[in-house]
Amino acid sequence: MGTNVAGSDVPIGIIGRGAMGLPIAQRLLECGVDVVGYDIDPAPVTALAGQIYAASSPRDVADRAAIVLGCLPGNDAYRDALFGMTGAVGGTQMTHCIHLGTSGGAFVDEPAALWRRSSAA
Repeated sequence: MGTNVAGSDVPIGIIGRGAMGLPIAQRLLECGVDVVGYDIDPAPVTALAGQIYAASSPRDVADRAAIVLGCLPGNDAYRDALFGMTGAVGGTQMTHCIHLGTSGGAFVDEPAALWRRSSAA
């Protein structure tokens, strides 16, 4: 693995590799950053086959990347990706989750509070 923008050899994670996530993954790869990604649709995985690590779930992304970008189509998808049965919040490496959606501040506060509660338990 190469070195990411934070000077680490830990890859950047992307959950959701559709209209936003796929171009972001491509740009990170162009910059020499290793990428771990997950999407419920296998098409984006195929588009970058051999270039990124295709994770089996959001938790798998969070087990492999400290910084995880959430590129998801809506609040329910975001909640499930973070807190569902295989949600990223249970991952062992993730320290930062960056929401790249357009949900607004009120929604971002909700998962942040849930994450803080789950980390304290």
